[in-house]
Amino acid sequence: MNTDFWLDRWNKNEIAFHQSDIHPMLVKHWSALTQPRHNVLVPLCGKSKDMHWLQHQGLEVVGSELSEIAMQDFIEDCEASFTSRTVASFTSHKAVGYHLIVGDFFALNKNQIGSIDSVYDRAALVALPQDMRDQYVEKLKDLLEPKTEILLITFTYDQSKREGPPFSIDPAEVDRLYSSWCQITQLETVATNELGEDNPTTESCYRLVVS
Repeated sequence: MNTDFWLDRWNKNEIAFHQSDIHPMLVKHWSALTQPRHNVLVPLCGKSKDMHWLQHQGLEVVGSELSEIAMQDFIEDCEASFTSRTVASFTSHKAVGYHLIVGDFFALNKNQIGSIDSVYDRAALVALPQDMRDQYVEKLKDLLEPKTEILLITFTYDQSKREGPPFSIDPAEVDRLYSSWCQITQLETVATNELGEDNPTTESCYRLVVS
């Protein structure tokens, strides 16, 4: 899977992965992050309405997204006035409570996003095939400081019955990717029919704290 895959999905409006409502696990478990929070990084954010909810909590939302189409859709849904600036391969859209960056997440650096004290990952890890997950985690490790907290939401299902994305990420995979550099707490696991009744699915929420 490469950048063209996702850009093509947005160009064709093939975005069944987009949720029109605020994710209930975000609302229920965001308070489990106990460190002081001023901002939140949302990797591969698309046009998620979850970012509105986070901004309404008084946080600056730093969203990273590959597709300018997705970002423009999100901006049109905002009641904020944005200014835009393009530097190298990134376009930055800023408004009160938002810093939205369009470009390749894997090319981001700390200077572009600033100091981050929390992360919300509902659609990033589950969007990546196995051969890209280690690269994603290495980028997070490069961007985040100790004590940064991550709220992570994953799916687990029979991958042989369905091609991702979203991909199945079981607790063992979460442990493999994060246990060497994060403290992991599993907050909740619930059954869902998100992927259809023919493929029983569970959705899990984790609190991760960078060591």
